[in-house]
Amino acid sequence: MTVKQNLEFIKCNLCNSNSYKFERKLNGFTLVKCKNCGLVYVNPRPKPTNIVESYKNEKETEKIMKWYKNQEANKKPDNLRRINIIKEEISFKCKKSLKLLDLGCGDLFFLRLAKKENFDVFGLEIRKWAKHIARRYNISLYTKPLEECNIKENSFDVIHSDSVFEHLTNPKGVLKECYKILRRGANYDKCSKL
Repeated sequence: MTVKQNLEFIKCNLCNSNSYKFERKLNGFTLVKCKNCGLVYVNPRPKPTNIVESYKNEKETEKIMKWYKNQEANKKPDNLRRINIIKEEISFKCKKSLKLLDLGCGDLFFLRLAKKENFDVFGLEIRKWAKHIARRYNISLYTKPLEECNIKENSFDVIHSDSVFEHLTNPKGVLKECYKILRRGANYDKCSKL
């Protein structure tokens, strides 16, 4: 199978328009900008089955695990900065700890740091090896796409995600699900600092 056979052209996930213009190349992918709403997205993108299969590839898993381990020292300051912003700007006065979900949590490094800061942490990662890390650090982990997890409405105070949405086949659906499972009443105005 050729690379082109593994790709598919798609409409804008936000407004369903098929009108776009070239934006730039990034890591071998073509980014386009929707002429109707301005969303920037990968087009053509890998077919959904190819995306899921790439997460199951054991050789890739070993490379990714090494990469994550090598990145921990570099990621720690930025992750602590994010955690502090959440603590300062999105805290509930009546709660001792915030219930936090990290979408695409990878090696759970962000969650491990957040747990040390007294957050009630949960992760979502479809890579199988994440389960071993979650068990080691006693972190609850969802291992299916968010839309298939059947999480109750108003379950989380904070949903964190870093470098995940560009991998999703339906980012609009995931955002709708995030809105559904976020608790009402929090002030989320300052999330742009993250």
